[in-house]
Amino acid sequence: MVQLLKYSDVFGPYFFMILVVFTLSCAFWLISGLRKSTMKNDWFVKRSQNQFKRMATR
Repeated sequence: MVQLLKYSDVFGPYFFMILVVFTLSCAFWLISGLRKSTMKNDWFVKRSQNQFKRMATR
């Protein structure tokens, strides 16, 4: 951590950008994993079918 603080002037913005991208990718990965696991759930299937019907009727 001390070395990162020393070089924060050089790649401070890049480090934060990488951190944000990493956290966002982890969040999307977790959400996709949860969606795959909840495909077996009847409530989720019904909700997705209702959303699909709404999209089809538009």
